[in-house]
Amino acid sequence: MYLLPFKSNTPIPIGHKIQSNSTETEGIENIPAAYMATACAVYHKGFYMLSVPRSGQTVNNAQWWLDVSRLQQDEDGLWGPWYGPMLGQTISCFATQNGTGDSGELMAGEGTAASGSYVYEVNKSGVYADSGTAVTCLYKTFYNHLGAPAFVKDIHRMELELLDVLGTINVDCYDIFGVIKTGDVLTLSNNAIYWNDGYWGDNYWSSSSPIRVIMPVSPAIPPRRLSVLLKHTSNADKFELYGLRVEAIEQTQVFGA
Repeated sequence: MYLLPFKSNTPIPIGHKIQSNSTETEGIENIPAAYMATACAVYHKGFYMLSVPRSGQTVNNAQWWLDVSRLQQDEDGLWGPWYGPMLGQTISCFATQNGTGDSGELMAGEGTAASGSYVYEVNKSGVYADSGTAVTCLYKTFYNHLGAPAFVKDIHRMELELLDVLGTINVDCYDIFGVIKTGDVLTLSNNAIYWNDGYWGDNYWSSSSPIRVIMPVSPAIPPRRLSVLLKHTSNADKFELYGLRVEAIEQTQVFGA
């Protein structure tokens, strides 16, 4: 499969395996061969959205989204970024309403026969709950070596730039062998701190605006490569992360850690 980017006549191959670069996050290497024909896809609001069955399943119960507006090629020649898996929906088909009087709504058909023959409006702006259940958003960074790959680093604090919304954000830290720290929580207040601030290219006069939060890491953690998992659950607000910085101090120990 190929994608023709905006303002370009050169097709980009995107029909490769979406492989995960971490053991705790699955890719789509293991789609059941007998049910590959059930997969479906659509382009909507800047994303190429792919719905497929996970390993051992017979209906499309996971989605991966390709960010078309930020296409880039990795060191292996593969194109991304892909986000996923998006879980919680069983979608058998997509359709975009783009006729007279339509507003580009994305419709989806229910894929589980036992649930009934339903058609949903999905990916709807301003909706953060599914039948009253708050939607959980997870963002996990790649494994960053934070300097010299062979050296252990001591991590003492992080700085996050994000939208100040109601609720809490759980923060977990990983090295390539697994989780190394859990339980850190950022509590947000939905306060407007940078009134009429133009740092992000816009003026903010609403009740929610970007803030910078410094989170101490105590006790310090010693990863060689660090990946940070952020988890936010809300039925009223969206999660927006603009930047993440980590204070890392390289240690002299090279081997054995």
